[in-house]
This record gives sequence, structure tokens and C-alpha cells, in this order.
Amino acid sequence: LFGTFVALQISYFFGGHAAVLGTPSLTYAEFARRGFFELITVAALSLPLLVTADWLFHAEHPRERRLFCALSIVMVALLGVMLASAMHRLSLYMEAYGLTTSRVYAAAILIWIALMLLLFCATVLREKRNLFPFAMAVSGYLVLMGMNAVDPDALVARVNVTRMVADG
Repeated sequence: LFGTFVALQISYFFGGHAAVLGTPSLTYAEFARRGFFELITVAALSLPLLVTADWLFHAEHPRERRLFCALSIVMVALLGVMLASAMHRLSLYMEAYGLTTSRVYAAAILIWIALMLLLFCATVLREKRNLFPFAMAVSGYLVLMGMNAVDPDALVARVNVTRMVADG
């Protein structure tokens, strides 16, 4: 079901300028915001679902465990497509309206969710689920440290001044 949804929506996920310009009442802001938050919500809700499914699932045969892992990886890949779409929408929004600190933080949240999905695959699906909470916390701290190193206010100023000099 999830795969069918992604397959049917793929052109809309990555529609970009054509999707916005081709829809009379759609603005870049609506396209980016609505889609971004919908995609982030689905990705953020799917991770607890995967963790809970793993916790509840008790495979009696190794083949069942492999099937569960394969299906989980497919779902993580589909969520990756949705996160890529959300980042694409965010970049279109920044291209149209410039950079703000809230957009920098939104990108950081996207990166953190993507890291958590990868950590899910590296820990839970390899039957090291006890490491997952620690890995989530460490990845959160790494993203926060990265944000501190980037200095969002300085980044916004640098990008927007460069943009203004380039196109007025």
C-alpha cells in the first residue's frame, strides 16, 4: 500500500517548478509547506511503527525474520523517497523566497529523521535493538553540534546577501 502511494505520487513529490506553475491556485509556499509537513509527519510516525512492529514480531523461523527485515528495508527506502521529496520542496521554497533560520532547522530535522531511519536498519534490523535508543540520542546530539558549527544566523545572512548581490 505504501509503495503504491509513493509510485502514484512520485511525479507530484518531485514536480518542482512545473507542478507549481502548472497549478493555477498553487503557490510555492503552499506546495512546499503543506507537502513538507505532510511528508515529515509520515516519516516521523513510520519510525515508531517500525520499531513497535519489530518489538511485537517474534519470528519462529529465520526465513520469517529475513522477510520482516526485507519489508522493513523497503519501507525505509520508501520513506527515504519521501524525505528526499521533502528536501526538494524545501530547496524550492528557499530558491523562491530565500533562506531563514526556520528553514535551516527544518533541513536539520530532515537530516536527523534520515539518520534515525539508517540507524534503525543498522541496529534493530541487525538484532541489536538495545543500541537504537543510544544511537538516536547520539545522532540528535551530532545534528545539534552540526547546527552549532554551521551557525544558522550567519549562514542565513551569508546566503541571502550572496543571493541579493547575484540577482538583486
